[in-house]
Amino acid sequence: MGQANKTLFYVIAGNVNITAWHLMKKEEILELNDDKMHSTNKKIRELHLGQYFGEISYLYDTTTTAAAHAGNYTTLGLLEQAKADELFSSFPDYRELIESNTIENYIDDQMLFLVSVMRRIEYLEDEEIASTEMLTKLAHCFKQETFEKGQQLFEVNTKATKMYIIAEGFIEIATIMDGSEMQIDYLTYASSMNAWMMLFQSNLNVSAHCKSKVVCYTLPQHLFFKIVSKYNDFNCYLMQKLAVIQEGAENLITLDYVSGKTFLQFNT
Repeated sequence: MGQANKTLFYVIAGNVNITAWHLMKKEEILELNDDKMHSTNKKIRELHLGQYFGEISYLYDTTTTAAAHAGNYTTLGLLEQAKADELFSSFPDYRELIESNTIENYIDDQMLFLVSVMRRIEYLEDEEIASTEMLTKLAHCFKQETFEKGQQLFEVNTKATKMYIIAEGFIEIATIMDGSEMQIDYLTYASSMNAWMMLFQSNLNVSAHCKSKVVCYTLPQHLFFKIVSKYNDFNCYLMQKLAVIQEGAENLITLDYVSGKTFLQFNT
């Protein structure tokens, strides 16, 4: 049973099994060769009468990262986006309750993985400024994408429109030097890409090539700002940083791919 984007489902009778992509451990990935590398699903929860699903896609304007399967003869209630908008406009507290439940109830290995990687990005590492709640909401906005060996994720001079977090596989980062392409780094499990450049949608001076099958989580710029704009302290902090580096944004490249940090110093 596929889950339509931005639609809420309510279980009226029966039960629904929710499965999600199973995160492989780093040591498991490194032991696999290209032919064996793959993603698997595992059951993360079971829903019964009165429970709902599809709220992540609706609330965070993103595609689903889990699948729903009827466990037996099941009847569902369907609340499409327009009707949900109307309902939440009349009862905003209801929307806030559902949103709070996504923070409290969706603690799985994917969520923990994404939050832990984001916490290593320079402007998201301070827990007092970038709250775990905010990072959890950002994690809901990531989309899982799969790329085959030899495929290119992005090339030199393309705009950075989204952040990447690598969950499987190996990526070669290369740049153009003296008219020739030169490899400058290899990235694998738990590495992030374009964390800074995405903020400016700057032109990249590096390219990314898949050296094996690659599974990434991607976060578009517009969804990032949609979430963080609601957190005043972080929003002010980030806007201050961006204002300081605006003129030099095109040069924020190499170190970002290695460690997620920059050479620039900021006054807070």
